[in-house]
Amino acid sequence: MGNAVTVTVNGLARLEAKAKNLPNEVEQAMARGVNQAAGLVEGSAKRLCPVDTGNLRGSLHIMKPATPSDAKAIIGTNVEYAPYVEFGTGVRGQSTNTNTKVNVSYSPDHAGQAAQPYLAPALRNNKDRIEQIINKNVVEGIK
Repeated sequence: MGNAVTVTVNGLARLEAKAKNLPNEVEQAMARGVNQAAGLVEGSAKRLCPVDTGNLRGSLHIMKPATPSDAKAIIGTNVEYAPYVEFGTGVRGQSTNTNTKVNVSYSPDHAGQAAQPYLAPALRNNKDRIEQIINKNVVEGIK
């Protein structure tokens, strides 16, 4: 009953300091991952974007988050006809738009143009890679 065990933990103070900063480090790592993934999606959208004058493709960009640690990204454009390209117009657009997540109204008395999606497929086609990029950044942020 008189036996005693003494355990010494080397680096405990460093571990405690790291644990206190962990939420901030994970948040920053997540934001880095999201920004890297956004670059991947932006590049893919530009490759998929149909080109006539190149105006739409050239206008695609990542909109910067409100703060550097904000873990969200928006890839978009200010070109007014972008949704018409993505979703199509009129009867042709309605028959060729496969994006069921966005509610679009089509004019039944207008032949219109076929949908030529570039943003939705850029996100969908890269889903696994996006998860890998974000996970890698978070794991590295914890180390």
